[in-house]
Amino acid sequence: MTKSDDVREFMHAMDQTVRDSPTVISDIEKWERFVMLNEEFSELKQALASLKKAVEYYSTSKTKEAMTDLADALVDIVYIAIGTAHAYGFDFDELWRLVHENNLTKIDPETGLVLKVNGKVQKPEGFVPVDLRSSIYPCKH
Repeated sequence: MTKSDDVREFMHAMDQTVRDSPTVISDIEKWERFVMLNEEFSELKQALASLKKAVEYYSTSKTKEAMTDLADALVDIVYIAIGTAHAYGFDFDELWRLVHENNLTKIDPETGLVLKVNGKVQKPEGFVPVDLRSSIYPCKH
């Protein structure tokens, strides 16, 4: 099973709507999902602040606690993001595959080098962004 399958299983168990085709969801559902993600990003921010403080004070126990909180926030963000994709009826695994393949094109095939600015990978000259429309709205033959 994939992570996407795990989230789908959870959503079914919690009686949450999982759609099989792209759907514009209700404002209520949209904002509930936004609030859930926002709460997890707040937890991420708190974990990062706690980690900085723990490291500054050389506290091993507080560092471990903050690292655990950080891991929890990151997993929860991904979990809710995948659930949000299911709520909208997106095939998350296919979208992930397409974005991943596209991201790998940022590596220069001749040199294997990647251009980074402030730690962020930059798009090389001639980079073509992924077109997710074909996955979201596949042609029916």
